[in-house]
Amino acid sequence: MLEFESLWVLLLLPLPLIWRFLPAQPLPSLSRLKVPLAIAQAANMDSPALARRKLPVWIKWLAWLLLLVALARPVWIGQPVSLPDSRREMMLILDLSASMQETDMEYNGHAVDRLTAAKHVLSSFIKKRKGDRLGLILFADHAYVQAPLSYDLSTIATFMSQAQLGLVGTRTAIGEAIALATKELAKRPGKKKVAILLTDGHNNTGSVDPQDAIAAAKAKGVTFYTIGLGSDYQLQRTPFGAIKVPNPDPPDETLLTELSKDTGGRFFRAKDTKELQQIYSELNKLEPLKDNQQVMRPRKDMFFWPLSLLLLLTVAVAVWRSR
Repeated sequence: MLEFESLWVLLLLPLPLIWRFLPAQPLPSLSRLKVPLAIAQAANMDSPALARRKLPVWIKWLAWLLLLVALARPVWIGQPVSLPDSRREMMLILDLSASMQETDMEYNGHAVDRLTAAKHVLSSFIKKRKGDRLGLILFADHAYVQAPLSYDLSTIATFMSQAQLGLVGTRTAIGEAIALATKELAKRPGKKKVAILLTDGHNNTGSVDPQDAIAAAKAKGVTFYTIGLGSDYQLQRTPFGAIKVPNPDPPDETLLTELSKDTGGRFFRAKDTKELQQIYSELNKLEPLKDNQQVMRPRKDMFFWPLSLLLLLTVAVAVWRSR
């Protein structure tokens, strides 16, 4: 539908008529002024030259109407559009410690390291988070915010795909990662604050004790879903070929279970890429988008249409008068 933001401007339409019937002020006689003859002839309303150049009344009214319509700011209101409004903040926490380079995962029939497998699955998960505000925390020796909470999912996915092993060290500071995610999420006004922590090891460095970080997360109302990544076995090369040996450093299931249980989340164990994909599919069910939606109607300014017609009319009149 079409609306006018300043509809009152159209009340000025009869202004030329009012101006025409106002009492005219007497003008000084041209005979008393020393002006060139051509100007005196142009001022004569009855002169043939002026009569030939006089505009039709309907053109004047059309120009005045177009000007008023443009000043009234016409706006086209589009169809209502529903926008998802989950009001949820979600922080993704990714481990970049040295153990993430272990090649005990498989993706599309090829053996890949843990970080590569996590990136592929996370990319698909991020694309499905429309309506959520996501952030990304990377950690190894220390934790840092790679991407603050944002609705720009494509940028979050790009930052995640560019994460490299050794970027922030080789060890695992799980306590710092939990504390930093809690701090970032607690600053936001959203009602639902969720963090997903993916790691394959134990806390062995950092300045924050994991137990203190868990207590802070519980106090701030941040829900942690934790994923322990890594196979139970590793391939070890020997003179007689590659053999499977038990994984000497599995994820700390005790700590991850405690973190998720105390904050109202869940712990998952991912021993291969297929299980990791199933976990993120399960997270979509556990943390669904709410039906609470905002409705907006797109608005498009239309004042340039009458303004453009007025400009074309002016050009046409100028060309007509020149001839």
